[in-house]
Amino acid sequence: MSDVAGGACAANKSLNGAFAHKIALRSSYYGVDLGFLSLFSLTLFLFAENLVAAGVRGDASHRSRAIPIIDVTDLYHPSQDVGDNFDLVSAYGLPEIDLRAVILDAHDSFRKPISDHPLLTRYGSDKAGPRDPGFIPVLQLSAGASSPDSLEWNVGLDPNAVVCLLRSDLPIALYPCAVGEKEGGAFGYGPHNTLYKTTNAYFIKQMDARLRRYMAYAFGRVNRSDFLRAMDEDFPDELTAKVYSQPHNVWETGTWALVSNRRLVRRTDGHYRMIPAREVRSTDKVMPNDLRPCLLKVSNDGIYTFELTDKASNFLMYDRGDPHENEKAFTEALIDFYISIRP
Repeated sequence: MSDVAGGACAANKSLNGAFAHKIALRSSYYGVDLGFLSLFSLTLFLFAENLVAAGVRGDASHRSRAIPIIDVTDLYHPSQDVGDNFDLVSAYGLPEIDLRAVILDAHDSFRKPISDHPLLTRYGSDKAGPRDPGFIPVLQLSAGASSPDSLEWNVGLDPNAVVCLLRSDLPIALYPCAVGEKEGGAFGYGPHNTLYKTTNAYFIKQMDARLRRYMAYAFGRVNRSDFLRAMDEDFPDELTAKVYSQPHNVWETGTWALVSNRRLVRRTDGHYRMIPAREVRSTDKVMPNDLRPCLLKVSNDGIYTFELTDKASNFLMYDRGDPHENEKAFTEALIDFYISIRP
């Protein structure tokens, strides 16, 4: 691992060894490793606890304390994909999450396949692939497509990393970003990919003033370097009107819900909420947002195929059921949650 990420993880282990650890690896210029295998251009969630059982949603009894998190993400400005800026609000606002650090990732122009990376060319990579570092029993990998006819963008940036991970015996949960090309690719819908879309962002107007300005700063690609002061000053109406009116693609809410042990529910009044597991009522309908065992194969280009199974497996596949109902539910639930956040 890099000194920064590795040291932080070791510190988290010694302080909270029984609790979850999550690192979102979105292709790191800093060379964040798993068993000396550098991962570039992937989103990888690593956390502990008992998610490897079939269909497990989690047990609130062992999540009474906040989960320490390091988030490695492409949170630069102006953004290449503002979705990372948007999703980080979940990590900031969820009381179940203890956001210890955000390590900045690099722009796409710095991302290279593993064999071409200068650090690995100099020091060499581990040809045996990733190995369990001893305290992360489940890897949460947000990359790839649920159909083998689609080479998803993240996988295409470093297929070697994907192949090494998916041919290892490490327990891995997969959250495909895309579906097949005929179904829309990265912007299509299926039961196993995570994408959903908001038709606009007017709800930002109802968020806490500082978070509202953060959203305007990020979505508006505001050209100023004093980003902290920018959180204390309102932006011109012309800019915010443009920000609020645009649709937005969201990829990570399902994963954040699982990491924080929250449930997506429909209440008796028909409204959807993302709530702690301990607050689910007997009258709530719990919506699908699960990890299910699967058998998996991966080709040399990083494209994988899977089959759900009742047998024990080290691979888990994300399952949200009806993707359009999932979109409707998460859109309302996330808006309600974001509006409720008070720094």
